[in-house]
Amino acid sequence: MENNGNKRLREQIIEYWDNARLCSFDSSTSHADCHLASCDNFIESKLLDMMLINNTTDYNKCNLGLDIGAGFGRFTVVMARHLDLVHALEPAENLFYKLKDNCSKFDNIKIFNNDFESFNVQNNYDISIVSGLLYFYPNDMVHKFLKKLVESLNEGGVILVRDFVVKEGVKRIPSSYIEGNFCYYRDTKYWDNLAQEYDLNLLSIFQSRPSYRFKKLVWLINKLHLMKLFQLQIIQYTLYKILNLYRQKGVLNFSGSEIKTVFMVMKKK
Repeated sequence: MENNGNKRLREQIIEYWDNARLCSFDSSTSHADCHLASCDNFIESKLLDMMLINNTTDYNKCNLGLDIGAGFGRFTVVMARHLDLVHALEPAENLFYKLKDNCSKFDNIKIFNNDFESFNVQNNYDISIVSGLLYFYPNDMVHKFLKKLVESLNEGGVILVRDFVVKEGVKRIPSSYIEGNFCYYRDTKYWDNLAQEYDLNLLSIFQSRPSYRFKKLVWLINKLHLMKLFQLQIIQYTLYKILNLYRQKGVLNFSGSEIKTVFMVMKKK
């Protein structure tokens, strides 16, 4: 049974997103620059395309996907291009209604106004994605979440986690989003051990968005009101090629940034 503290934390997370919302369809946060968010979303969507292609071509059956914490649906619509049916969960009402609008042209997306913990799972999924959520959770909540998620997967099913990692250990930092709570940034060893505990193979961890280490240049571009440059396809595609090269080489470079935004690919044994 869920304790009152964990239940309250889930409620606070939902309340935060319901009030703060997202700054744009492309964004994963409430406060990002919309031009950088467009660049990030181009890159992450391309990487997600690649992961879905790699993890659906072996199936000769209906592919059912689950998007947990779907936001405005930026990953939901990518999943819908590859899968027969996608269930998208979004518990924050203001995000939920926008999600419905953004997905209205897709007849293979079904929207639910739930978080995963309260969702009545009635299907087994082939691919599930959870983005930007688990770093709000202390360890006991992560374990309960993953246990339920693994139980909802078909044999050989895949979990895609978009989260944040640090080079070593676990960093517990006061949250600037949820008052009185923390954000947890974990290293790759933590995720590998967690995957093993729940009978998952951790196939890969790789950077999902640029670190923008050239911060002084970004600052100057912003001062000159030229942030639209990050919406140019040649810049977006070049940054995508760099990150995809890192992925292919298995490189997770922490230079210039203590915390990396990553995709993790886990497969049920």
